[in-house]
Amino acid sequence: MTDFASRGRLLWMELLASHPATALRFYPAVFGWSTQEHRTPVAGEPYTMWTAHGRPIGGLMPLPVESKAAPSWLPYFGVPDVDAAVMRAEEEGAVVALQPADIPGTGRYAVLEDPFGANFAVYRPEREPPAANVPPPIGEFSWLELATTNLRHALEFYRELFGWTPGETRSLGELGDHRLVEHHGRPIAGFYVAPQGVPAAWLGYVRVAALATAAAAVKAQGGRILMPPHDVAEGERIAVAADPGGAAIALHQLADR
Repeated sequence: MTDFASRGRLLWMELLASHPATALRFYPAVFGWSTQEHRTPVAGEPYTMWTAHGRPIGGLMPLPVESKAAPSWLPYFGVPDVDAAVMRAEEEGAVVALQPADIPGTGRYAVLEDPFGANFAVYRPEREPPAANVPPPIGEFSWLELATTNLRHALEFYRELFGWTPGETRSLGELGDHRLVEHHGRPIAGFYVAPQGVPAAWLGYVRVAALATAAAAVKAQGGRILMPPHDVAEGERIAVAADPGGAAIALHQLADR
């Protein structure tokens, strides 16, 4: 399994929602997504997948009524061996939130909390995913940010687990300085120190055609703009929003390169 080319690549994003019906209205209106039902062989319950351009890019899971977890997006990263990755993550200080489990006909996964409190999943699909488009098409996930309490150790943790390498440091305005991380020589995410009182967490970015239009759709659909549209690099603008349930999501206007 060492030849698994997608080690460390973002393969899936899953929304954990307290009000799934509201999310099902919000995200298609903002990003143009569609949905597709998939019935899992395990529980027989339908699982809602988000699709863009006819391709599944993520999923929707209702938070249990009794859950105290906040609505959020959970990134799934590819690994050649889920059990080995979980063991390695635990050695580096991670906590297992959900032990490795099989999804028949799909793959194997586990959910972890990194040593600083950010949740993520490791995933080995049954088949190697196709190569990613660079840049990603409009409507698909295009970037990730990690707010962490310990920048240096977070970089070391994810380097050990996924083989990511540190890249340049750049400024993203009000979010402060970010240390980029690279996957196979290409920047894929930014790490930064979370402001005091802000929990460690991953933030997903979705590419949009027009940032102002997407931000207006967020507000029209009952979401909030947490950080207004602003430039972060030549030809690149972002805004950070919260959906009506409170899950954070970023909007990313990116020029083709």
